[in-house]
Formats: sequence, structure tokens, C-alpha cells
Amino acid sequence: MFSPNGKSFITTKDSKVTIWNTLTGTLIHDLPPVNTEIYSAAFITDRRVFIVGKNGSAKLYDLDLNAFISASGVVTFDKSKDLASTFKDIPNNKILVETDAPYLAPVPMRGKSNEPSYIIHTVKFLAVLKKLTFNEFSEITTENFFKLFGDLK
Repeated sequence: MFSPNGKSFITTKDSKVTIWNTLTGTLIHDLPPVNTEIYSAAFITDRRVFIVGKNGSAKLYDLDLNAFISASGVVTFDKSKDLASTFKDIPNNKILVETDAPYLAPVPMRGKSNEPSYIIHTVKFLAVLKKLTFNEFSEITTENFFKLFGDLK
């Protein structure tokens, strides 16, 4: 996946993510292997990257990539305790929340077709996990959204 400015791209193989310079072909950063096959890795803006593991596990590396990590409804599942623990440790200013609609509806809507209005359940779950009020956590993730995507006027 190429960065928006075309200066770097990501390759994934097995459980490894590598970031390359497209102009020189040289390695910019090699992430240590994670304990999962990589589901996706994508640049959203220059040097801001989403990385998602196939089994829901995640590891946050302290990189100079200014990366945001996004939580879907999967974090609310009973079998996702490791993922929830990971999100508990991710700094609040690095977290986004997404719907992943029409799949993977959060608890208590699990089993239904997911829709954007269900994101409230993921936000409530993460607010409790982070020991914040719903409003505090909502404000934080809204600020993070605008840091990533800018003013959408």
C-alpha cells in the first residue's frame, strides 16, 4: 500500500510489516514480527498507518509513524480479552473507533448485521476499559479523527 505522497509503501508477509522508500527502494522501518498473520496494513496519510491482525490480536510499537489504532466491535467480544487488554494499554491519543459495517457487530448487537449506529456500544466498552466517561472518550476519539483526516470542510 502506497502512502498518499507516494514516497513510501508497506509490504506484509506472514507476520511481518515492512515500510519502504519508493524513491530509493531502501528500507525505512521493519516492524518486529507479531503473533498473528497480518490482515491489513494501510497508509491513511503520510506516515500514519493502520495495521490489523487476522486473529484480532494487536501489538503497538513505539514508532515514529504517528500511527492510530482503530477498534471495531470485535474488541467487545468475550473471546477478545487479549485485544481488549491491548487497547487498554494503547495511549488514548492513538485510538480511533470504527464500525466495520456490515460485519462484526459489537456486543450486545452481536449476530446482527452491523451498522454505524452500533459504534456507540464499542465506544461505551472502551470508555469503561479506559476508566473514562462516555463523553470523555467520545471527545478523545473525535479529536483523533480530526488529527488524522483534518478539517473536512
